[in-house]
Amino acid sequence: MNEQSNRLARRLAALDAGPGSITAIGLERTPGYLIALLAVLKSGAAFLPLDPRYPRARLDFMIQDSSARVLITNRRLMGKVQSDLPQTVLLEEPEVESEVRYTPAIPPSPDGLAYVAYTSGSTGKPKGVLCPQLGLLNRLEWMSNQFPYQPGEIACQIVALSFVDAIYEIFGPLLQGVELRIVPEQTARGSLSELMRAIGRNMITRIIVVPSVLTSWLDCIVSLNQSAFPLKYCFVSGEVLPASLATRFREVLPNTRLINFYGSSELCHHATWFEIADIKGKTVPIGRPIAATEAYVLDARGQPVLNGTPGELYMGGPGMARGYLNRPELTLERFVENPFGPAGTRLFKTGDLCRRLEDGNLEYLGRIDQQVKIRGCLVEPAEVEAALKSHPGIKEVLAGAREDSAGEKRLVAWVILRQQGVLTAADLRHFLEASVPPHLVPSRFMFLTNFPRLPNNKVNRRELPSPFDIQSGRRTSDSTPREGAERRLADIWEVLLKGGAVDRDDDFFDLGGDSLQAARLITMIEERFGVAIPMHSLLESPTVAQLALAIEEQRSSIYPRHIVPIQPFGSRARLFCFGAGPALKPLSRQLGADQPVFGIALDQRDLSWLDRRTPLEEVVRQMLPRLREFQPVGPYYLGGYSMHGLFAYEAALQLRAQGQQVAALILMDSYLPRRIRDRCPLWMRVGSQLASLGQRVARGDLRSVLRQMPSLVPLGRAYVRRKFRKAKPFAGSTDTHSEPTLAGLLSAAEAAYMPGAYRGRITLMEARDQLLGGPAGARFGWQHLSGGQVEIRSIPGDHNTMLLRPNVDHLAREIAACLERAQAANDGLEPFADRRAL
Repeated sequence: MNEQSNRLARRLAALDAGPGSITAIGLERTPGYLIALLAVLKSGAAFLPLDPRYPRARLDFMIQDSSARVLITNRRLMGKVQSDLPQTVLLEEPEVESEVRYTPAIPPSPDGLAYVAYTSGSTGKPKGVLCPQLGLLNRLEWMSNQFPYQPGEIACQIVALSFVDAIYEIFGPLLQGVELRIVPEQTARGSLSELMRAIGRNMITRIIVVPSVLTSWLDCIVSLNQSAFPLKYCFVSGEVLPASLATRFREVLPNTRLINFYGSSELCHHATWFEIADIKGKTVPIGRPIAATEAYVLDARGQPVLNGTPGELYMGGPGMARGYLNRPELTLERFVENPFGPAGTRLFKTGDLCRRLEDGNLEYLGRIDQQVKIRGCLVEPAEVEAALKSHPGIKEVLAGAREDSAGEKRLVAWVILRQQGVLTAADLRHFLEASVPPHLVPSRFMFLTNFPRLPNNKVNRRELPSPFDIQSGRRTSDSTPREGAERRLADIWEVLLKGGAVDRDDDFFDLGGDSLQAARLITMIEERFGVAIPMHSLLESPTVAQLALAIEEQRSSIYPRHIVPIQPFGSRARLFCFGAGPALKPLSRQLGADQPVFGIALDQRDLSWLDRRTPLEEVVRQMLPRLREFQPVGPYYLGGYSMHGLFAYEAALQLRAQGQQVAALILMDSYLPRRIRDRCPLWMRVGSQLASLGQRVARGDLRSVLRQMPSLVPLGRAYVRRKFRKAKPFAGSTDTHSEPTLAGLLSAAEAAYMPGAYRGRITLMEARDQLLGGPAGARFGWQHLSGGQVEIRSIPGDHNTMLLRPNVDHLAREIAACLERAQAANDGLEPFADRRAL
């Protein structure tokens, strides 16, 4: 990397891109980007990061406004970032490789310019902030002293390269000789679950993230059951950190240090810090200044205020920015003379309202002007308004932030059209995407006929309606999401977008979905449907109906019919559970992120061949080809809960008859049909009932005992049987006069089942609290069929609660131990290498 950056630096010097000049870098997150950064600094120039995802017009403005002399890119991105610059250097060109590999003899200067960072501007155009090398070095040196790297730590580069955080992600570890792993673009911008797995798999110890994104990360870590996350430090910045989020962070990741940063581009990034220990109040303080940085809270006359009194925050120090590029008036307005320091020193007027607490820490209270922070990005509403006003169909427009029902800030545009009904939200979104970056495109557009006004005729911004207070009332039978994937997908959208009912033809982005919510959506789809949908699928299929079809096509290309992914990822042998009810989801989570769990279940299409006379053996015979298609050979690890244990048992019989090995058969409180149980000796059945009765007496549950006593006498058996059927969570109606349902037909097959003998080990997870009137002697029936090879594990709870927290924790531990023993006994006997689920 050093040699390649030397060659590139010499190539830049030959093009007169040296001290005092600016070189633009238009590359994606790759090692080539690091080489380009080092080369520009070695040449003595400053770098201007260009995000290839930004609109061409935006990139052209930044290049022209900065007077960049050279653009570094590659052949693939040249069409996206190339401008009218005569000097363009491609990383692949032979001239770079032919340069000598020694460092150019250009001494660095702390007063020299390091980089130019463009932020949102109130004039409608972005403004360039000039950041010196001293500011960059001061922040890096303080960070390494305050949070020194320990041996074995691994850092990552994950933040978009257009944000200043990326610079510190790169140089922080490199200057300390720490390994840096670059997160691929598709991983960083795709599924959150895949990103969290990548962080865990690569043992990343430090991350930088904005609070609104951290919320989604914590949700994902919990859903993946990744409690042993490798993070040592989590640095948050860019937004207010709510105390509730900090509290949840400490609950989810108790061994990770959480540090809250405050800063801006004008301060060369982070300027204050606060490590969260005890949480008090509704928000977390922004703390104290970093080294060589000063902070003052001043009133409107520029005088210090008392502790606890709100005032504007002014910050200074040798490391802050020089000012704004080509904006001398704005520089004089925001970078003012420091009345408390030596002559010639300056303070930056932040525009942030703060107060100093009694312990000396600073607390952020909000903005004095109209600026807002949206997901860590500074947004000048005036820039959004200026971009929209350039559309010929818009008469008036206002932009600002509103909180959704979850308390997250969203960018909203209120629009008055010249002709009502001509333009839609999608039209305006597409118009903006051609000129501004993604974070400046509003989440919601509201079309009004006039703006609320004050008595002096000025617009009353506070009275502008919030789109998040309006519930969608339009719904017809044609627009209602259909049962199945559409309905499940619409439920996810309603949770994410928090805007009321969703129709099947609603567009995700027209409803206000943004890039962060899109990432959450992809993660929730993976969690609920078991398929990884790429981001481009959402862009190509943005409606409920279209995306549901894309999901079904994706599932059919990965999983055969009847195979239902519950937790499809992991390196261990797959556990196949018959039945795919929602009750299995908590169990799969407790088994851990490395244990794949798949359901085997029929669907409504099977009603075409299934009737009340179909034997259970035939039902299983129809399912097994799909299982064998997904995993051609054993050993197989099978399971089933309640009546579905019978299907797992029959599958084990048929697989062994086909010459396949069944390594584990796990029955979760499964019972044999009554005709089989009734063959057990009377003393077994009575003993089982008395044992259950004794458990309730021991717990003091006398009311339940008295209420259920009829179950022990013949006259009460019918009553108890009805009660027990109502308690079975998967039982369906067997009323011969009703429309046949899948659950009812399966119950009929179960009741008529006559199982054959199974000469293998069975593990029975038996509920500790047996329901009175329930299936007496269940364990004895299984022992009879298996020749006594039944291993019984007692699970807290009854038949209905053993799959709920906290009982499911115990159940998961027992199943994990059973699978581990079975896999150890069959070590080396897993020839299948099908990893399509990964």
